[in-house]
Amino acid sequence: MKKILFLLLGIFMFNTLAAQDVHWGESHKLKNSEFISKLIAEDDNGIYVLRRGAQRRDSRAAIIEHYSPDMQLQYSRKMTEIDKTNVFFQDFFEYNGKLFIIFTQYRPKERKHILFYQEVNKHTGEMEGKGLSLMTSTSKSKYLQGIFDYEPSPDSSKAVIFFSEAPDARAMSYGADRSSNEFSVKVLDDKFEKVWSRKVTLPYDANLYEHRQVEVDNDGNVYILAKIYDKRVREKVRGKANYKYKIIALQEGEERKEYDLYLDDKFITDITFKLDRRTNDIICSGFYSERNSQGFKGSFFLAIDKVSKEVSRTGTKEFDVDFMSNFMRERRAERGGEVYDFNMRDIVLRTDGGAVLIAEQFYTRIDYNDNRFGTFNQNRNFNNNLAYVNYYYNDIIIINVNPDGSIAWNTFIPKWQRSTNPVYSSFSKAVVKDKIYFVFNESIAKRANVMLATVYADGRVDMKDMFRNKESGVIIRPTVCRQVSENEMIIYGEWGRKYKFGRITF
Repeated sequence: MKKILFLLLGIFMFNTLAAQDVHWGESHKLKNSEFISKLIAEDDNGIYVLRRGAQRRDSRAAIIEHYSPDMQLQYSRKMTEIDKTNVFFQDFFEYNGKLFIIFTQYRPKERKHILFYQEVNKHTGEMEGKGLSLMTSTSKSKYLQGIFDYEPSPDSSKAVIFFSEAPDARAMSYGADRSSNEFSVKVLDDKFEKVWSRKVTLPYDANLYEHRQVEVDNDGNVYILAKIYDKRVREKVRGKANYKYKIIALQEGEERKEYDLYLDDKFITDITFKLDRRTNDIICSGFYSERNSQGFKGSFFLAIDKVSKEVSRTGTKEFDVDFMSNFMRERRAERGGEVYDFNMRDIVLRTDGGAVLIAEQFYTRIDYNDNRFGTFNQNRNFNNNLAYVNYYYNDIIIINVNPDGSIAWNTFIPKWQRSTNPVYSSFSKAVVKDKIYFVFNESIAKRANVMLATVYADGRVDMKDMFRNKESGVIIRPTVCRQVSENEMIIYGEWGRKYKFGRITF
């Protein structure tokens, strides 16, 4: 009932246009089988974009594009140097004002993947020099590759490259996520040159180990979040969690350290972490359940001192009935019902040592088109009828955590998105001073509004429509949009083969 009242209140808010300025560039056309993958960077000369081409050989082609500040296309260059057999594109990113491409090359005689990086000239899109080797991974097949991960430090003075060994398909049993307990890390300085590196073999069964996240601090120390099961891949044994989360700390010339992350008699159902350069703490936060590893009953906050390995601040907060009633019937909330399918999306660190958690509800469902009745029926298979996978991206939860670990407030943004194509779903965010702005499609349709939800420092939520997709001629893709400066966001939209970029000024 409370959710309905919230939505009705939102209807009145929608009548007022947002005060933010939105400026679109000119329209462009995509070629067949091509799509914009992500916005890589923005500077005074414009924006740099990764486009993926048609499937050829072993992977899709990588295309780098540059657009001027007024969104005029300056160049579009296919990376022909890596459009070859046994070469696999990995990532494109900016680091300290320079563009880098990461790719692997498989050498069948040596049975290994070699991870390379190469700088890309911003002015021309040309690859400069030769590809430089970062690390290697043994593999019995070019299609069996290790996990690649990359992350810069908070001040961008360091960067970490993570590359795991490829799984052995013959020896591997059913496991956590086919991660490997053997991997290499390399820490690079602000010029992308080696500071230190290490090959690591963890004392855990590869089938019970799951890589989640990697971070590096300003001093070049590496932290890896992992989920490790006990003896077998089961979430629960005898009513208790059969897994633990750990943060594995690696320092140059030092022995490996491990930080255990757990809540007594509770299941950690989702978790993420960030390094707080102001307090020198590892900030971990997420959701917990009292029943299983899928639902949640409340949120938690852990701050771990990197030196002592002790938890310096901690807090858990069970969501009250009023809040839980926004996602279920009130009677179920009163009986202690839990909420399912929410995924942690981000942690925003507060300047005082606190944090803001952001999560979104996401799940999929298979529907079948029943031609006899002209309706969709969930989880029923009728002969000769089409099955549809629907992607649901729904409400956003925001939780504000005080520096001492207590919960200041929690709120939510009502959102309901269903589509057979998830690229137009979810949201983009911008942190501007003491506000967080969320941009998303009201629904997945060309006639739908593009919404702006503003979350204030006291937990108030204001929702307004910025424009209709029909007016812009495209549907925005929120996961491609990104904040590029203190008060600006680049937005991207497409419809059919037509696409264009725009700019929001908050």
